[in-house]
Amino acid sequence: RSHGDREAGLLLQRELAALAGWDQFVELNNQVSLVTAHVAASLSLALADANDWEPALLQQARGAAAALVERDAWPWFAKYWSDGESHTPRRVHNIPVIALARAAQLARVLGSPRAEAMEKKMADVLRTWCRYRTGKEYHTEGTAYDGYLMDSVTEWMAGLPFRAELLRECRDAFRSLANQWIDLTLPGRPDLHAPVGDVEPEMMFWGAALVRLAGWYGWRDAAWLLSGVPVNRLPTAAVSATREHAALFAPALTAPAAAPREHPHAVTLRTGWSARDLATVVSLTRNAMGHLQLDGGHLVLGWQGRFWITDPGYRQ
Repeated sequence: RSHGDREAGLLLQRELAALAGWDQFVELNNQVSLVTAHVAASLSLALADANDWEPALLQQARGAAAALVERDAWPWFAKYWSDGESHTPRRVHNIPVIALARAAQLARVLGSPRAEAMEKKMADVLRTWCRYRTGKEYHTEGTAYDGYLMDSVTEWMAGLPFRAELLRECRDAFRSLANQWIDLTLPGRPDLHAPVGDVEPEMMFWGAALVRLAGWYGWRDAAWLLSGVPVNRLPTAAVSATREHAALFAPALTAPAAAPREHPHAVTLRTGWSARDLATVVSLTRNAMGHLQLDGGHLVLGWQGRFWITDPGYRQ
C-alpha cells in the first residue's frame, strides 16, 4: 500500500511492472539464487494486496511474477529439490532455502498450481533444518546468517495456512535461535552481535525474524531486548512486524535471565544487559557450514559499548 503517498506508490508499481521486460531472474551464472529470491520477495509483498494498483501495471507485475515462478523457479525446484536427494546440512544452507521460501511465497500469492508442491517441500526442508538445529549436527551459520535465512523463512510462514503446526514442531529450534540472538548481543547495544564467524554490525536481518517469532510464541524476554534496539537500526521489515505484533510490546517487560548458556556455535556468560555489564562469548564451532570459522575457543569480550577482543576472520 502507498499509505497516502500516491506518487511513491506509483513509482513502486512502475518499477515492479518493468520486471515484465526481464528475460530471466537468475544470477550471472544462470543459477537461481538470491537475485531470484529477493525479486520474488518484493513481488510477493506488493502483489499480496491489489488495492491501489493501476490495473495495467498490476497485470504486468503479475506477468513478471508468473514468469519468475514458471520459467526460472520451477525448473530449478524440480532439479535441486528432487525427492531423490537427501537434505543434508550442506544442502539446507541459507541460499537455496531462501530461494525456495520466496518462490513458494510468490507461488502462493499468485495462486499458482506450483504452490502446493513448493509449500510442501519448504515445510519438509524447515522440519529438517529444525531437527539439525536441535540434534547432534549443531546446525547454524552464526547469528547473522541464521537471521538472514529466518527473515525469509518467517515471512513465508506469516501467510502459511498450517503455520501453527510448524510452530509446534519447531518450537525448540526457534527458541534456540532466540536464545542465540539474545545472548550474543553487546551489553548496552542489543543491535550488535559478538563477531563470532561471519558477523558484521549492520546485519540485523535477525530483527524481523525475532519479532515474528516472539509475537507468535509470546516471548516477552525477546520483546524486552527488541524494545531496546534503536529504531534507526531496525530493518523496515522488523518495524512493520513490530506494528503487527504491537500487543506483545504493550505490557511491562522484564529482561531475560543473564544465565550461562550453550549455543550450537558458542558459549555465553554475561552479568547483565547494560553498557556497564560484561558479556563473554567463546566460540564453539562444531559443524562445517561456510559462515563459521574453525576457531573453537576464540574469546570475545563485550563491555562499555564495544567488543574488546574481536574476531578478524570475516571472510569478505
